[in-house]
Amino acid sequence: MPEIEKRRAGLDADLPLWIILDEFNEDVIGRSFYLEPEPPLGRFSRAFFPPLLKKFIARRESIRGVKRCD
Repeated sequence: MPEIEKRRAGLDADLPLWIILDEFNEDVIGRSFYLEPEPPLGRFSRAFFPPLLKKFIARRESIRGVKRCD
């Protein structure tokens, strides 16, 4: 992951980080236990995120969902 994107996302720029697209969370918003931090930690740039999304969509049939709530 590029250092500038780590900083934008509020992550530790000194750590080696990467994004793995082999599973995704299945979460029902109305029953979710996940709460977003206030304020948000950060976000990826508009230039960085769309290629990730395209790769995720292309692989969605071969990756598995992980249920995070019942």
